[in-house]
Amino acid sequence: MEVYPQETEALSIGVPPETLEVLELVAKRKDLSLKGLLKFYVGQGLRRDMTEKESRDLALKRMASRRGL
Repeated sequence: MEVYPQETEALSIGVPPETLEVLELVAKRKDLSLKGLLKFYVGQGLRRDMTEKESRDLALKRMASRRGL
């Protein structure tokens, strides 16, 4: 599988300390960084909430940007 770097923007959110502890525990269990786990959860939630057309349009947009189009 090829990995394509993506442009990113920083985001800062506050979470209760207990939530952060659980996130860190789950990340360790899944052998992921905390940042990786959070990105996974955001992507998973977006895929669940996006319509099929939105998902297809996003995929096409990403493919075009990877090819420099």
